[in-house]
Amino acid sequence: MGFQLIAYGQLALDQVEARSLAHPVLQELGERHGHTVHLGELVGDRIVYVDKIDGRGSVAMGSRIGLPAQTHTAGVAKVITAYQDPATQERILGQATFERYTDTTHTTRDSLVEELREARARGWAEDNGEHEEYINCVALPVFDARGKVTHGISVTALSAVAPLTELRTHLDEFRSAAQRISTELGWKGNTHDRH
Repeated sequence: MGFQLIAYGQLALDQVEARSLAHPVLQELGERHGHTVHLGELVGDRIVYVDKIDGRGSVAMGSRIGLPAQTHTAGVAKVITAYQDPATQERILGQATFERYTDTTHTTRDSLVEELREARARGWAEDNGEHEEYINCVALPVFDARGKVTHGISVTALSAVAPLTELRTHLDEFRSAAQRISTELGWKGNTHDRH
């Protein structure tokens, strides 16, 4: 039991450290682009928002620090899920409701799994107005010292201000921000690794 408590204590410290290390990078992205930036984290079988930099727009987004991200709609949830081993992925998918919010919402497990496969192959995920049709985002994985994806970042915008096509043009910059956080967390991977 003692060792278990030490392990949980270390995990809690790692989580706090990840947020504090990521925060300046997220802030920089938010200031440069004016969009909302999130840090999501895998906690148990759910992806939870652990940090959020509000964009300059006046529209409030429903995401809140401490709340879970919707597995079947949120870009940050998808990108983290895409990089998990099959057993972990199964447990996370077990939390998905597949409730329809918009015309682009994934309402079946098969369509979501197919998108997760694509996200893993290309190295990023997106939300194409799947929870609120006027909001979209791109999300990138953050690797820890073990090379595991425990966190992800997403850049979320009103589609009228920055549609997905525009967000995608900044993917290299968003990816390098995610890699800066990964490096801070002790990741030694090649900057061109996507898996």
